[in-house]
Amino acid sequence: MAFLDLPREIRDEIYKYVLRSPTGLITPTYLPRPNPLKPSRRRKASPQTTRVRLISTPLPPYDPPIRRGMFISLALPCACRQIYYETHGLFWSKNTFHFSGFLDSGHGPGIVRTLKTMGQTASRLIQRITIQMPLRSHQYSGFRKVLHTLSSRARLGHFKRLELVWGEEEFEDLALAWRAIRNVGEMRLFDEMLTDLWVGDEARFERVVRVPARDGGAMYGDTCRLLHSAVGGKIVYGDVPRWDDHV
Repeated sequence: MAFLDLPREIRDEIYKYVLRSPTGLITPTYLPRPNPLKPSRRRKASPQTTRVRLISTPLPPYDPPIRRGMFISLALPCACRQIYYETHGLFWSKNTFHFSGFLDSGHGPGIVRTLKTMGQTASRLIQRITIQMPLRSHQYSGFRKVLHTLSSRARLGHFKRLELVWGEEEFEDLALAWRAIRNVGEMRLFDEMLTDLWVGDEARFERVVRVPARDGGAMYGDTCRLLHSAVGGKIVYGDVPRWDDHV
């Protein structure tokens, strides 16, 4: 029996198994580097093109493993026209792209580079992105370029949702920075950091801020309100939604 002779219900289950991450999250990573060329051939080699592969991302707190069997291939929809139409949109609607920070790292390209590598057609099909926020640093300044790129994908493509996730360490670092402000200069630096996260009216997509669930306290509440005022949208304490004003 040929694959297309199977009942459509069975084919749909196979499509989900092949094209959907078990956690719903996928992470773009660099392909392994090939063996280095001999010194005599390096000057003749053509520039390498950035290539990535997609791995299924485990749910936190586990780090994304890079091992055989975790990769997701998009080869199946290219098998024939009928399979292409039967799977059209499945990969993009069922998976969320997951990034650690905004910028390139040793494991994978950043958000902007990933979208450029994918090309205009494929990158406009992405619907959701989740960013594991870094410790407060110069990386926050990279959010402006990311926001501009995602706004373009929302306007010209299918992008719908951006989620920013602060882990325990990253949130505590931000709260300590707010608590440690002692003068006007430090307040200005903190305001500049929040300005880097400001989304504004140009974002035509849902925004979600996810922070660790805690018992409360003035410092915790103040930090949450500052993040919410900068990013807007919905704020979630752990898994519990608190405020919602997304557009």
